Amino acid sequence: MNDLKVKIDDFDAISGLGKCIKDYYNLLSDYIEKRGNVGVLHRKGKYLPLM
Repeated sequence: MNDLKVKIDDFDAISGLGKCIKDYYNLLSDYIEKRGNVGVLHRKGKYLPLM
């Protein structure tokens, strides 16, 4: 068996970060749905809807 060497960060270990990520996800999901998109590529300053 090969090791994947994947590092997983525990965002809940940083005070309040887990909630911020969940809030962002919920807000972005709602926005995607309201615009009628099926997904999005989102990075700082760029929103590319997937249709």
